Order: sequence, then C-alpha cells, then structure tokens
Amino acid sequence: MKLIDNKFYGYLEIFANYFLLNILWVLACLPIITFFPATSAMYSVIRCWKLKDDTGVFVLFIKYFKENFKQSFSIGIIWFVITIILYVDFLFMRQSEFSSFLFIPLLIIGLLFAFTSIYVFPIISHYNISTKTIIKSSFFISMTYFPMTILNLILLALIAAALYYYPITSLILFSFAAFVNFSICHIVFTKNSKLHEQSALQQTTE
Repeated sequence: MKLIDNKFYGYLEIFANYFLLNILWVLACLPIITFFPATSAMYSVIRCWKLKDDTGVFVLFIKYFKENFKQSFSIGIIWFVITIILYVDFLFMRQSEFSSFLFIPLLIIGLLFAFTSIYVFPIISHYNISTKTIIKSSFFISMTYFPMTILNLILLALIAAALYYYPITSLILFSFAAFVNFSICHIVFTKNSKLHEQSALQQTTE
C-alpha cells in the first residue's frame, strides 16, 4: 500500500510541475513579444528535468528566461519576419494568375521552415552556440534526421488536435508538448557529435 501511495504522490508531483510550468509559460507569453524567451525557458526547464539536474519549476524558469532572453528574442524577430513574408507571399499567390506555378515552391519553403522550427527551441536549451549556428543546425538536423522530424511533426499535430477538441487540456498540454518535442530531439542530439563539439568550443572561448 505504501508503494502505491509513493507512486501516486510521485505522479501527482510530476503533474503539478507540468501544470505550474504551463501556467508560468502562459503568463510569460502574455506580452506576445516574449513568446520566444518564454518558450526557450520552458524547454530549458524540461531539459533539466529530463537530465535529472533539477526538479524545480519557478526558480529555473526565471533563471533561463533571463539567460536565454537576448538570443531567443533575436531568433523570435527573425522567425516573425519570415512568417510574415510567407503569409504575404501566400496571399499574393492566391490572387496571382501564376498561383498554380507558385504554390509548390511556396509549400516546400513553408514545410522547410516548419521542419526547422521543430528543432530551434530544443537546440537553444541544450547547446551553448551562436544564433547563426542554432538556425543552421536546426535546418540541417531536420533534414539529416528526417524520419524523426516527421515523427515530431505528427505527434505535435496530434497534441494540437487534442487542444482543439478538448480546450481544457490547455492547462497542461503546452508543457507536455514541449516535453514530447524535446524528448524526441534529445534522441537526435545524442547521435550528433558535431553540435556537442561546437557548443564546447564556444564555451571555452567565452
């Protein structure tokens, strides 16, 4: 009976941590422009949990929000600009007489952008590398480990569907989605030694 109680309280603690992390992320995202720093902080907290470095929530979130703010905010600006450009291009394509010719190239570019986006936050949280290297590595890893990229995309789509049909899951689903995303990406990271070398090199030069 004691073993069952310990397991129950263990699961309850895990749920409470994800719930609290989810709330912190939502609150930190309220200004909208802080979406990237907040999401980067959430991924960094999950990384700590997964690697069993720490089991905290609030202190870790604030710490990584501050540490990653500048880099994640700059990447957020780049991502915002690219998203606007793609959106405007798709609007233009719909009104253009060449829409049948423009659709495929724009679709490919949009998919490549989505594939790259899957790895951005996990890489920010896991490596100490430059902004340029983060973007470049996110793209090349998404292509090199394409089956894992597709798996990631499918699981995130399923989570998004759950959020759409069951809005109440928003109380924990964002942090859970980040956990799923990072867990899959971490498998890729363990297979990739080049990023580890680049991260170690940057740490020694700082």
